[in-house]
Amino acid sequence: FRPYEFIKDNKKIVSLLLFFSGVLSYYFYLNPKIKNRFIKKPKNLILKNKNPKYPVSQINVREQKEAECALHSFWNACLNEISDNIEDFKKNEEKYSIEFDLWIEKIRKNFKQRNWFNDGVLEKIIENQDYHPNFIKGKDLNIKILRSLTHNPEDFFKLNSIAFKGINKVNKKGQKVRGEMFEGKIAENNETYKQVIRSEVGDSIEFLNKGQAQNLILLIKQHFIALKLKKNEALPNGLEIWLADSFYNNNNTNNDSLNRVLDYYADKLSLG
Repeated sequence: FRPYEFIKDNKKIVSLLLFFSGVLSYYFYLNPKIKNRFIKKPKNLILKNKNPKYPVSQINVREQKEAECALHSFWNACLNEISDNIEDFKKNEEKYSIEFDLWIEKIRKNFKQRNWFNDGVLEKIIENQDYHPNFIKGKDLNIKILRSLTHNPEDFFKLNSIAFKGINKVNKKGQKVRGEMFEGKIAENNETYKQVIRSEVGDSIEFLNKGQAQNLILLIKQHFIALKLKKNEALPNGLEIWLADSFYNNNNTNNDSLNRVLDYYADKLSLG
């Protein structure tokens, strides 16, 4: 009935009660609200699948800061190699995040360039173990680069105009000059295009049918993304599909170029 006198006579007890009340209030009430307000919530593990035909799981991955999609796609393909599922992929991505920064600086210094589009550097990185991340060194990489299958014939020849031009014209001085090797020959163009596709895909279909996951790097126009395919007859079209795009994690689950690749593999997959 006389609170002032009670507080005055029991300062230590009242101080302890106020202290513990404050701690409990912070722990059970204020702390969760502060976390929800100031701590960035984690992204979804995968993006929404917009593909009506295929079950595409596009993983939220580390975003590129420079025009180095080729290097990011190779790194993600390496993570695909050592990951049995998407949860493993994310754990490995976090586990080797510091190594990624060191690795990408090493590649920049070795090649001294920023244009990784179509100069063969990506192939050199795949073929030479000295350029592989430490966590995968000593392992034969099963990574293929698909540059032709992702494009229709017209776009493919535009993107590879230098490779498919020959010295087949003669100027007024009688000198041979460069001209379109397949100019006006649509049938030959299509057959050449198909041959390039078969060469790039190689034995990938055969091994996929045997149950071996296929790790691919796709060139979509002038951008590289990583793709993993696994045979899974419980899923539509028999394919389990992982996708990683480091360019702001743009949703490519229903991309025309991706679908061209998926159709090609699904048509040749042996089921049942």
